[in-house]
Parts: sequence; C-alpha cells; structure tokens
Amino acid sequence: MLGNISFQKKMFMYYSCFIIVLLTCLILISNSYMSSILRSQSAKNMEQSIDKISSLLDASVLEIDRMCMQVYFNNDIQDIMQEALEFGKDSGNYFDYNIQSSKKIRNILVSYNFYKLFDRKITLFNNNLSYISSGAYPATFTGLQESLKDSSWINELAVYQDKFIILPPHMDWWVKDKRDLKISLIRNLMNTFNTANKHLGYIEVQLPYQEIEKLCSSYNGQDLDIVILNEKGDAIYPYQRYDTGELSFYNLLKGKNGAVVEFPASGIRNLVYTKHSEYTNWTVILTQPETTFMSPVNLFRNIFLIAGILFALASLSILYLISKYLTTPIREMRKQLNALSLENFSIVLNDKTNNEILMFHDVFNRTLNRMKESMEQTIEAKENEARAQFLALQAQMNPHFIYNVLMVISSAGFELGSRKIVMICTQLADMMKYIATEDSMSITIKDELSHTANYLELLKWRFADQLHYELFVEEGLHGIEVPKLIVQPLVENSYNHGFSGKRPPWHLSIRGWLEKGLWTLEIEDDGVGFCEGELMEIKHQISQYRSEFQKGKAPYGLSIGGMGLSNIFCRLHMLYKDKLIFEINSEPGIRTSVRIGGPYKINESSNG
Repeated sequence: MLGNISFQKKMFMYYSCFIIVLLTCLILISNSYMSSILRSQSAKNMEQSIDKISSLLDASVLEIDRMCMQVYFNNDIQDIMQEALEFGKDSGNYFDYNIQSSKKIRNILVSYNFYKLFDRKITLFNNNLSYISSGAYPATFTGLQESLKDSSWINELAVYQDKFIILPPHMDWWVKDKRDLKISLIRNLMNTFNTANKHLGYIEVQLPYQEIEKLCSSYNGQDLDIVILNEKGDAIYPYQRYDTGELSFYNLLKGKNGAVVEFPASGIRNLVYTKHSEYTNWTVILTQPETTFMSPVNLFRNIFLIAGILFALASLSILYLISKYLTTPIREMRKQLNALSLENFSIVLNDKTNNEILMFHDVFNRTLNRMKESMEQTIEAKENEARAQFLALQAQMNPHFIYNVLMVISSAGFELGSRKIVMICTQLADMMKYIATEDSMSITIKDELSHTANYLELLKWRFADQLHYELFVEEGLHGIEVPKLIVQPLVENSYNHGFSGKRPPWHLSIRGWLEKGLWTLEIEDDGVGFCEGELMEIKHQISQYRSEFQKGKAPYGLSIGGMGLSNIFCRLHMLYKDKLIFEINSEPGIRTSVRIGGPYKINESSNG
C-alpha cells in the first residue's frame, strides 16, 4: 500500500503519527490528572461547605438548648410551675390569676434571653394548659387549646424524658395575628429537687426559620442546593418546596458522599454530599450540578486541546521541512542510480553529499560481510544437520544389529538342539525390540508387563529356583496407556539393590488393581531394603522435583538409560501431575515396596 510513496513522505507520515499519538497520550493523561485534581478540589470545597453548614446549624440549636437548660435548672421556676400544676385544668391559666408569679417568671425568662428577646422566645406550659412566655401571648385560652390538641410531640417527650425534640418549621401558635415560621426545641420540665422527679410541664425555645433560611441562602448562590432533613425525613429546609415523592428521594441520598446521582424530577446529574449531626439528628444534603463542578475541568480540557492542536500543526510543519532537507541526498542518489548504464557506470554527487555516499558504502560492505558470514553459518549448520542425521541413523542400526545377531545365535542353538539357548535369545530379542521401538512413547500396561516378564524369565534361566516371582494384575489394567519402561526398571532395582546383599531364595511380586478411577501397580520384594538415610535422600529428591514442576520447570537430566526412581517419577508426573500415585515404603531386611499409578484411559485396540 505504501510501496509507491516516496521515502520523504513515509518518514513524514511515520513521525507525524508518532507526534499525534504522543500528543494525544499527553493530552489524555494531563486531562485525566487535572480532572482528578479539579474534581477533588470541588469535592473538598463541598465537604468544607457542608461541614460549616452543619456546624452553624448545631451552634444555633445549641444556643437555644442552653437557654432551655438554664430554665430547666432554675429552682424558682420549678416551684412556680409546681403551683401551676396544682392549680387545676378547669381553673384557666394559672399565670392570669397569679400576677406576682407571672411577673417573676417573665423577668427570669427575659434575663436569659435579653439580647434576643423577640428572636428566641421562651415559653413554659403544662398539661393543664397554664402557660407563660417571654414574648406575646395567644389571644384566648381556647386558641391555645386548638393549637396544641394535635401535638404528637407530647407523646414523644413522654418516652424520652431526658432528651429534647426539635419540631420542623411551623406557624407560631402563640401569636394570633402574625404567624411567622418557627423551629421549636422542646424539653420536659422536671422537678429536679424532688426525688420523685415529678413532671411539671414543658419548655419551648423558638428559633426563627428565617435564620436557617438566611444561612442556607448564602450558599445557594454558589450553585449549591441545600436540603435539611430530620430523623423522620421531614424537611427542615426548604419549607414546603418538595412534595412527598421528592422528599422520599432525598431521604435515599443519605450517606451517599461523593456520588453523582441523576435526579428523576429534573433529569440533571448532581454531585451529592451529606452530613449527619448526632446532636440535632439533622442530615444536611448538599448537591451541585455535574456541569457546574465539572466546568473548570471542561475549560482546562478545551484550552489544553486547542494548545495541543496548535502545537501539533507547528510540529508537523517543522517536521515536513526537516524531512525534505534530510532526504535531499537520497533523492539525488536515486536520480543518479536510475541513470546508471554500461556506458555510465558511476555516481557523481556534489561535495555536500560525500559523507552520505561514504556512509552507504560502508553499509554495503558491512552488509556483504554479514551475508558471507551468514552463508558460511548456513553451510556449517547444514553439515551439522547431516552429521546428526547420520549419527541418528547409525544409532538406530545398533539395536537392529544386536537383534539380528541374537536371531543368528537362536538359529544356531536350534540346529544344535539347545532349547535353552533359543529361549534366552528369543526373550532377549523381544526385550531389545521393545526398547528399540520408536512408534510411540506410550504403550499399554499389558505390553510393559510382558516386557518385565521376559526380564524375569531371563533371570530365572540364571538363578532357577532361587528366584520366585508372582504377577497378580487385574485384567482391567491391560489396556491402560502408560509411559514405556516404568515397571521393568523397578524390578531391576530389586535385583541390583534389594537382592545383592541377601542370600537366596528371593521373592518378588507385582500386583495391580483399579480403584476410584485410578490404576495402581505395586512392586514388592523381600530384599535388604533401603536404610533410613537412603530412603530420606530419595524422598528429598522427589520432593525437589515436585517443587520444580509446581514452578513450571521440568527437571533436567531425565535420561531413560539411567532407569532411576527419579526418572520414573518425573515421567509419570508429566503425565498425571497432582493425581500421580508414587509411594516408597521399606522395612530394612523384611520388605520394600514401590507403588505407582494414576488416572486411567483404556486403549481398546490393545485391550485383550
């Protein structure tokens, strides 16, 4: 596709792609990094704002609660409220008939609330509806009864006598004509100087709703929307702006700090932070539209993108001029090469290009030298390959040669009438043929046992009745595929190591069975066995091999000619992995057994 494009254009295209990719990566990384910083800063500002709002709200409630507690612990107030309680419900307002007591309490209440007499109104009343306030009175006794008859908070205070409750915004029930919105903090008034702790009435301190509104409005101008909910989910602020469904949604936002949530009413995604006050049980919910808190990020991204594009255009323009200047000698050489002929077999360039020509001359010479070295290496590799094939063919002929010689000896024994020579040669020839077969690295247990039986029969020719062996293998094992030479080397170990230090007779048994999806072969002899040190060394070596296999490394030096226990273990482990059965048990001087096995797969063509 790019074959017909000049070298200058190719170089310009490649470097242009590199610069564009590099700038794109830088823009993306920088935008991601700055976005993270700016968003984190926006979130931090919101956290600081909501912490400050919650603290100011707590301070406002704490101020009226302190007034409430001053009234609560005043001995004179308790005495007068005790008298008002005993005055009786049907007798009217106690304080209308007892001017001295009324004046005394009003003076006390005014002293507690002198500097905010009209903003922080304190009212005392009891269940008999006797009442007195630091502010205005209701017009009639009946008006007070109507205002308090549906007050469910009285039942709540009966349950939590030592705590206060805060009523959400409501109209001031103590004033008839001018009904401003108030937030009331109400406590039980108890007789603290009497052990009976008798309930005397209630203390109410009012907080103007306008103070909460003024506090929140100062933050609403920063594109922040503030909602304050009490523990019941009622709105403290704003007053009557949201319906029941919207309040339910805001209640679901409690605890979702730093989350971006889509508001169903407007469809606008907002960043949400909440702050719960353990003191007031109010939850402040602060929200800001995603477009607002992401605006600095978007501004930075656009500026950086424009700057990146301008930089890329400038870089590409400079790159084009540089590539054109650098490829001028190459274009000149190409022009001269196209003009070469038998009559004009020379390249003449101006002096400014001499360095480039010398450079290419050196490159051509180095290329020719490398080609020569490569050809010599290729020839040498071919010779080595031929030599290796020759040695492989020669090595393949050795067992066939021995096999043919054994057949000649067998024929001579037959002509002389020696059955023993014939049998020995036949058995040995079968073993050589079994070992030399290269058709497959896997055979069946039946083939392996037949090979092992030939080996044992050869030993019987030498030791006769001094060697006894038994084969007890379930027929179901015969067709199972296994690696070659896993049984005969174990029998050979019994002869070389087990029987070498013990006087005959010698006994050897081979047993095999199927159980729970696994095949098992056990080779047991009554030889001298392993001493404790030898057995520990063998098990340690096998443990090292297991560790190497677990690391994904195959142990080196697994020559089949060695026929050691480690060799058999490694080949079986490569086939069965963690499902391998490989156990060695030895009672020195009594018995030694090696048990091998693994999952089985029947080769039906070989079975039977």
